[in-house]
Amino acid sequence: MKQYQLLVKHLGGQLAAAKQLEVSQATVSGWVRGKHGMSAAAAIKAERLTFGAFKAGQLCSDLAGLTITHALQGKAPQACKTAV
Repeated sequence: MKQYQLLVKHLGGQLAAAKQLEVSQATVSGWVRGKHGMSAAAAIKAERLTFGAFKAGQLCSDLAGLTITHALQGKAPQACKTAV
C-alpha cells in the first residue's frame, strides 16, 4: 500500500495518476486504501511512466521476478491480487 501512495505522489495525485495510468480515480483510491491490488497492465504502465523508479514487480506481486519484456511476451498474469 505504501508503494501505491508513493507512486500517486510521484505522478501528481490520484486524479493525475488515474489519467496517466488510464484507470478511474476510484481505482487509484482503492489501491491507496488497500481495497485491491493493481493490475499487471497498470503496473507495467507505471514502471514505464516513472522510467523505472517504480518497478512493476513491486506494484503487482504476481509480476515479481518478471521484467517488462516478459510481460509484453504474454508471460504475465492479467491482474494482481496484492502488492508487495
